[in-house]
Parts: sequence; structure tokens; C-alpha cells
Amino acid sequence: MNSNNTQFFFIRHGQLVEPYLNHLAMDYSTLSDLATSALDPGINKNAIDLFNSQTSGVDFSAVSRIYYNNSGIQSRRSLESAKIMAEFFLRRYKKELTPVGLSELKEVRFDVRQLVSEDDFKKNGMPAIRTALYDSFVNGGSTESIVELDKRIDVIKDVIINHVNKKESVLFVTHDFFMRVLEVYIKRFNQLRGVTVDDFEKTSLNSYFSGFFTTAELSSLTRWGSDIFR
Repeated sequence: MNSNNTQFFFIRHGQLVEPYLNHLAMDYSTLSDLATSALDPGINKNAIDLFNSQTSGVDFSAVSRIYYNNSGIQSRRSLESAKIMAEFFLRRYKKELTPVGLSELKEVRFDVRQLVSEDDFKKNGMPAIRTALYDSFVNGGSTESIVELDKRIDVIKDVIINHVNKKESVLFVTHDFFMRVLEVYIKRFNQLRGVTVDDFEKTSLNSYFSGFFTTAELSSLTRWGSDIFR
């Protein structure tokens, strides 16, 4: 594939509106409802300031399309984040970009209540959820499977190929756990077969509006943004 110097950006949605400001400080019930989309809050009113701070120094000038999660699962935060980015592109680059839905950008499917007990969560916090989620990926369980995740990535790769042929760079608005899956996929040379729990444990937290960019071949990963919400 001839990448034509195109770049493909994956960014986590913005910080949620009060009282859901920080996933890492939420209680068991709230995390459970957010994961299943029983709750689907929008993003904070100061989102543009956080976006500017987290993406300082990142050159988005070549981006010609913004994709967001329109699956109906945790979609509100993704759409509102994409609109903030469209506003940014209009101000900085004088580009009018209308966000386009791509359901494959949805968060990994899981139910906190099926992964860990409330007692386990109270003792061990978010790390307990992460490890249980990764174990379910690898060994089978109630979450979205590796096979399903692989199929989603294939769709995104087709979208990338289409934009490469047009010599266009693209920005994808998505979610932390799915970005971790992408990170593993890229670092394991475009495959999830044979992945281990440890591969996922080594991935980085993507805080709000942080992320990474990669090549059309998904052969490298360059990260930006801070871990201020770790």
C-alpha cells in the first residue's frame, strides 16, 4: 500500500459532563451504567479548552474527515467531541468538516457487573475491571470477542485504504479500551491472534482528548496528550 504520507489519528472522546467528569473516580454502579449505555452523558462545557491543551503541538492540518461512533452505544460523547473538533478545524485551518458516523468506533462491549463483583471493585478499583476485561478477551467470556474486534478493525482498515487512495488523512473519535485494542494490534504487527492478557496490561491509558497517530499500514504508533486523568 502506498501511504502517500497520509496519517490516521485516533483520539479518545472528551471529558464527560458533571457529575461524570472522571471515569477513574466513578463508583461501581455509575461505571456499569456508562459501559452499557444505560447512561450516555455528553461532554463538559470546557471541552474546547481541554482539546487545545491535550493536542498542543499536534498538526492536524492534513485531516480531511472526522469519523465518530454512531452505534447508539456511548455515542453522545463521541458525537459532541467530533463537533468540538470540527469547530477547532474551522477556527484553525478554515476547514468545514462535517463529522461522519462509523459504528465500528464504538467502545468494546462489556458489562462491569459481569466482569467483577462490587466487593472486588471496592478493594481493587479500576485495575480489577481492566484485568477481568482483558482476561475475557483472551480466554472467552461475556465481553466482545477477539474475533469480533478483529472484524471491526478490518472495517476501519478498509476506510483507511479508501482515504489513502484519495491521499487524505483522517481523524477517528473513539474510546479508551478500543484504542488499547488498536495499540496491541499495531504493536503485534497487525494481528490479535495469540494475544495475551499481558499484551493488554502493557497498553497506555488514553485520557480525554489524548491519543495517537499511525500510518496507513498501521505499522507505527506515535502518542500525544498527557495522563492528567490517570
